[in-house]
Amino acid sequence: SLKKLAEDSADFVKSSVPDNTLLKVELPEDDINIEADPVQINQIFINIINNALYAMENKNGVIGLSLSKITASPDNLVGLEPGREYAAISIKDKGCGIPKEISSRIFDPFFSTKPKGEGSGMGLSVALGIAKKFRGKLVLESAPNSGSDFFFYLPVSYKEISTCEGQEIR
Repeated sequence: SLKKLAEDSADFVKSSVPDNTLLKVELPEDDINIEADPVQINQIFINIINNALYAMENKNGVIGLSLSKITASPDNLVGLEPGREYAAISIKDKGCGIPKEISSRIFDPFFSTKPKGEGSGMGLSVALGIAKKFRGKLVLESAPNSGSDFFFYLPVSYKEISTCEGQEIR
């Protein structure tokens, strides 16, 4: 359940969110199912939320996490299967934003804007690899001084899901 993964990821990072920052989670009433490794999807949430926290630099603000469905078309999700429904996960911050000259490199392995020793430069590269592995996409919208919005899209699954001792079985 993607909704549960989003809730669990938000709960996990709440302890590292400073008092002056709000982690605002907006989830739909109905759940959205995907076929993916929950541990890896959780890694995407955590990597991007941690980057958002860093970008906020302990300033007052909001980090938003939302979940919805979108149908791909050649106009909106280039590179994904037209007509197919995708889970659309958005993680946005009101941090410093990412300049255009850097945005083309942020998914490169070992690229980091953090000072030496504060980051491996692998977080977004790993997140992109996971999204692609599950036939999805990771997209950045950002502007300097306006924050960043990361969208990741994963195909919706309509397969029957049963559970056994809290684990999803497909």
